[in-house]
Amino acid sequence: MSHLSPHEHFHFTPKPHSQSPRRMPPAASKVSARKEMAPFQRKRRNTVVPSIPKKLQLVNSPQLTEYEQDEVLSYPDAIFFGTPESKKLIPSDPKQYDDCNHCYRGKIGDHIIYRYEIESILGRGAFGVVYECLDHETKQKCAIKVVTNDPKYSQQVLSELQYMIRLNSDTTHPYNHHIVKLLSHFTFRNHLCICIELLGPNLYRSVLRQHDSLRGLRFKRIAREILEAINHIHSCGIVHCDLKPENILIIPNSPNDIKLIDFGTSCNIGAKHFDYIQTRSYRAPEVMFGYPYSTPIDIWSYGCLLAEFARGLPLFPGNSEEEVFEKQISLLGPPPIQMGKNAPRRKHFFTPDGNPKKKGIKSSKSRIDDSLLLDLIIKCLNWDPEQRLTADVALEHPWLKIEDTPSLEESKEKDFEFDFELKFDPKKMTHIQSQSFFKL
Repeated sequence: MSHLSPHEHFHFTPKPHSQSPRRMPPAASKVSARKEMAPFQRKRRNTVVPSIPKKLQLVNSPQLTEYEQDEVLSYPDAIFFGTPESKKLIPSDPKQYDDCNHCYRGKIGDHIIYRYEIESILGRGAFGVVYECLDHETKQKCAIKVVTNDPKYSQQVLSELQYMIRLNSDTTHPYNHHIVKLLSHFTFRNHLCICIELLGPNLYRSVLRQHDSLRGLRFKRIAREILEAINHIHSCGIVHCDLKPENILIIPNSPNDIKLIDFGTSCNIGAKHFDYIQTRSYRAPEVMFGYPYSTPIDIWSYGCLLAEFARGLPLFPGNSEEEVFEKQISLLGPPPIQMGKNAPRRKHFFTPDGNPKKKGIKSSKSRIDDSLLLDLIIKCLNWDPEQRLTADVALEHPWLKIEDTPSLEESKEKDFEFDFELKFDPKKMTHIQSQSFFKL
């Protein structure tokens, strides 16, 4: 047996099919090695972290109801889950989220689509409920209309949604900013929801409820902005169909600026959707009489609004259409005979020969101290829709030239009694009516 000296090398011959050991290049240092591996380590961490860790933690948590623990899994971007106080009032059965009229019963402090926090109720009606909400994603307040879970209301609001999208998308129109801004729309618990910007009080609540009137340059500025909004709506091929003080909202921190809302009964020009439209006091005669209607009905409502803003009271109040018609006659005189003869609903208002059944109701007279304003109102309240001003022509009226016209307080040179019969002889007015409109 031979022995190897310390200075002799031992040579190892590997076995067949075996691999030689892999030799690793020496690292410069432990620090440099960590730097080289850092990108791979970060990538690995990102792949194992859940995308919705907070939501997964809330499953089986008392902060969510039993129904919500399953529902929340359908909302990957959930960021708000409701306050603990709101959960005390929420039913466990999802069917109990609606009342007997299929209207959503939202609770203060609860969520909508796990993003919006309900802070208060702004209004309610047959269509549903409007909530003031806080958007936890943008940290901005908004208003959400939660529509009644009924096909007829849902279909109507879908039409409203289409009109709002069309009006908001036409950014080239100079008066686009007078229309309420649509922020988003979605479905939540079988309810169609429309999210819009949060605005201030409406003109009825802020001014007219106290039987007050608008004065001076503020009156003219608001009147012009309403007409600009009408002009934008008509240029997009839409008829609003429900202009009234409640649908004119003041922009927060800007009391002289307004936006129009509520396009639930609107229609495309030439496409009549509903027979019963417009609030009664602002309803155009062609609507009451059953004629086809178009953009002139908005101009009629605008004339009624101008008079109401100046007087502090509605121009044609009434508990029925017949009563409203009588008050219209008392101020405007009777409509053209041809209009009465051919009216589809003439039996409610006219005799067979086309004369009004009643002569009119004498109401208390109000005074408007501005001749130009009175002229604008009269031209908006023509019996014949074809003879009324259009929105673009009305914008050129001298009274709306804010920089050129004195305020109402300064216009005291002459009083004009707000009685149309004193300004025009009804017999002389009939010949200017467009007979072609009434030949249906």
